[in-house]
Amino acid sequence: MKEIRIGNTVGRIVSPLMELTKEERKRYFEEELRKGNPVLKELERIVNESYWRRNGKGRRS
Repeated sequence: MKEIRIGNTVGRIVSPLMELTKEERKRYFEEELRKGNPVLKELERIVNESYWRRNGKGRRS
């Protein structure tokens, strides 16, 4: 498990992916997105939408 804290928000990641090096994780996610992994695609959409809303940019298409 890895814990990430940003401000008052704490995220806990419980995944065997955390055993990979940073470079291995990057390659894994790039490959899975390229293959069209629907879970990662949805996470990507949610993160991007949250980022744009948080930074006052509104919704980005």
